Amino acid sequence: MKLLILPAFTVLLAASSAANAQCPPAPPGAVQWRVEDGGNGNWYMKVTWTPSSTGPVWWLVAKQEAEAVGGHLATITSAAENDFVRPLVTDGAFNVSLLGGYKVDGSWRWVTGEPWTFANWYPGEPNNATGNEMYLASWVTPGTWNDVWPEYQGNGYVIEWEACDTCPSDISDDGRVDGLDIAFVLSDWGSAQARSDVNGDGAVDGADLAGVLNGWGLCP
Repeated sequence: MKLLILPAFTVLLAASSAANAQCPPAPPGAVQWRVEDGGNGNWYMKVTWTPSSTGPVWWLVAKQEAEAVGGHLATITSAAENDFVRPLVTDGAFNVSLLGGYKVDGSWRWVTGEPWTFANWYPGEPNNATGNEMYLASWVTPGTWNDVWPEYQGNGYVIEWEACDTCPSDISDDGRVDGLDIAFVLSDWGSAQARSDVNGDGAVDGADLAGVLNGWGLCP
């Protein structure tokens, strides 16, 4: 049984993001980390749900719901971003929200494929206390993180929407479209890896390779 009721913008946002996944509109209720304030221009929003004692793999549910509205679970890649997102996950005394990190073969990764270069674990975490703690959540102490098990829910999750991408073929985000971006496409070929899905159709294939070739050179 699904316990989440998304806001009314879901249908409109999902439709528009399918048409232009690189530049979805800002959803009502989301807050922007503005570039002029030192941010990345992305939008963030906390979605709250009602916990239950049993359920599916809730992190996967949150991931699917976030992607269904054109975003992804929030990926926190710097102390500044962590500070910006902190008020969003605070909800009275209980502020545990699922985030976009997961563990594979002992290594932590982000759902977007961004490098795992920053972490703010609560002291003693991650500790894999239950033996299967493979997903990331904010923790009761605002701004700190904890590893949680698949059935753990917290009281919601944080969605992040990317700012309008004026150079979507620059997969490596180095300001130019070149062989490195082709390497990303080939590495992710046949998957639904968001970082290399240049045209936003849900699959990495020849259309994305063509997008890289058509955008070859310095970004505008």
